[in-house]
Amino acid sequence: MVHHALRISEIVHEICGHLDPDSSPTWRSDLASMAVCCRSFQEPALEVLWRDMEDVEPLLRLIPDLQMLYVHRGGSWARSYTIATTQMTPIDWERFDYYARRVRSIDHKLDHSLCYDIFTQLASQRRGPLLPRLVEFAWSFLRGTRITVVELRPLLAFTSPPLRSLTLNGGEGTGMDDESWRHDVEFIQLLDQFVHSMPLLEELVLSGNLATLHVEFSRRLPNLRIIGVFPSETHWSLQEEGICSMASLQHLHSLSLLRCCVYRDSLPDTPSPIGFSSLENLFLSESKLTSLIYILDGLPVGRIQSIEAYTNADDPNEDEPRSLLIPVFERLSRFATSLTTLDLVLFARVYPSPADGSSNLMTFLGPLLSLRLLKFVHLGFDVAPEDGLIWADADIQRVACAWPHLVDVNFKIRTEGSSLSALQSFIDRCPDLEGLRFPQSTFTIRRYRSDGDTQDLSFGGRAPLSAGIDMGVLNQAFKWMLPVEVEVGSVEFEGVA
Repeated sequence: MVHHALRISEIVHEICGHLDPDSSPTWRSDLASMAVCCRSFQEPALEVLWRDMEDVEPLLRLIPDLQMLYVHRGGSWARSYTIATTQMTPIDWERFDYYARRVRSIDHKLDHSLCYDIFTQLASQRRGPLLPRLVEFAWSFLRGTRITVVELRPLLAFTSPPLRSLTLNGGEGTGMDDESWRHDVEFIQLLDQFVHSMPLLEELVLSGNLATLHVEFSRRLPNLRIIGVFPSETHWSLQEEGICSMASLQHLHSLSLLRCCVYRDSLPDTPSPIGFSSLENLFLSESKLTSLIYILDGLPVGRIQSIEAYTNADDPNEDEPRSLLIPVFERLSRFATSLTTLDLVLFARVYPSPADGSSNLMTFLGPLLSLRLLKFVHLGFDVAPEDGLIWADADIQRVACAWPHLVDVNFKIRTEGSSLSALQSFIDRCPDLEGLRFPQSTFTIRRYRSDGDTQDLSFGGRAPLSAGIDMGVLNQAFKWMLPVEVEVGSVEFEGVA
């Protein structure tokens, strides 16, 4: 048998690949030193050094006869560059391309006050893309910049067919929330140019007031797999038109939305899917309950695996939001054959109070018991201290039986009526359980991992303990842990697994 050994070139690539910001604070200078020390290290070191860039100015330093001046842009002063000579020579381009062809990703941060008109000047002298291997591009505009055709056009210089991920952050106060650009022919033509220059784009993230462009991009980029829309203006929100445009994408895998707002006079009796045929991961934040219900109704059965929703009630002082929580859980029960992660936090008091006759937590959890594939569950309600929901031991046993694949469960819900003995249900029924947290508990289990990390597990309610803690049971349940520490009030119990 021939012993497999790495070639010298492979060893060099491995060495260079392990130099990054996490491994060494001097990684850039280390790579630069390696690049000049010998020919064997030169190419691998330069590949890593130029692969991921947080600024575009190193590229500009490759241009001869570059002049810098400061201009007033977006309410602040920004550096601006221009080429003194009218044309770059073939030798100039050869030097530029030698480094530019190595760039794979650019993440231009908001605090880089650079005026980028220079890239329009460069692109006008080239038939091909400036960065032919760029696959990820993120650009943040200066705060207060009003986004126009003039502001967006220079970014075309960074687009090319290999591009797979595009992130545009408009910041705040960019003046696009009125959507007047929809009637601007030149603006629409520019969007078409963007689409034609990156036909294989898979990930699109739009934030700030540039989030208003999500409809047009969704209609023009059929290969999108990941979409994030995060508007910054509180008075602007996602509407039904935008959701429908994204729902029609056949390859959409993950969808993240901020301030989704769909109004409905009444809830439909039966779900009516609107698309999302390939969607597996859904994230909503600061959205209306009616919007969450609308999207859940639009999802097909058998595909979605993860749902995370952080919602606000339409008006916590009205009775209508209180009636929407149970329909949310009823909609979730449709995904019994696929859903494994559920993270739902309701910041407004949208549940019925005990005075309404629905003080048992199982009133809400009941529909979720059909989700037998759940592994990660995080549920939180904003419950006042006097409105704790009843959760008896029998109810806890039902949950443990219904979710046998649980790995981590975290209930941020104020409950009453449970006891320590119910912990045995999760130990018996959930062999993969690693995390168990319930607030307002009578005791906390602190586990110490072999790698030194700690993890707190809370359980129980406000009912007093009726029996002592069986450390043998706890140690058997969590025997893969090192010391187990249990605290009840001011009394501590310790055990070693």
